[in-house]
Amino acid sequence: MKRLLLIATILISISPIFSQKLERNVVVAFWESNIKAIVDYDTAKIINQTNFPLQGSWGYAIGLETESGAWSKEDYVGNIESIFTEELRALLREKTFNDLTHYTDDSGEIQLIINLMSYYTDIETQETYESSVMLFFKRFNNEWKLISIEYAG
Repeated sequence: MKRLLLIATILISISPIFSQKLERNVVVAFWESNIKAIVDYDTAKIINQTNFPLQGSWGYAIGLETESGAWSKEDYVGNIESIFTEELRALLREKTFNDLTHYTDDSGEIQLIINLMSYYTDIETQETYESSVMLFFKRFNNEWKLISIEYAG
């Protein structure tokens, strides 16, 4: 429940307007490097552009049975195809850098966030369900790194 409250708070407080926080060329360069690596499924780049320990609920989504504090780089690398699925990459292909939002954390550093929504209709009940994957990135020594993957729904 705390995680959903945190996600809701972040989504309410983030802003899609970059003009006052980041220059356009910074955002475009981020997209062409970090997001393109995911879309192209360049695993070496994805791993290199990930900060460890990676935060979020990614381990639960791929079925790790240990607590999140025990998830390792090896868990991530060994399950990378289950994290960056074709479905997730297809959703990313539909986005542009204009779909990014940003959030300033408690230390004053900017995080870039991309939210990927998907929908599923249950055949029996005809009810539609939605789910979301949010990728959070932060700069370390002038390089953007994936810092968290959150799943909701």
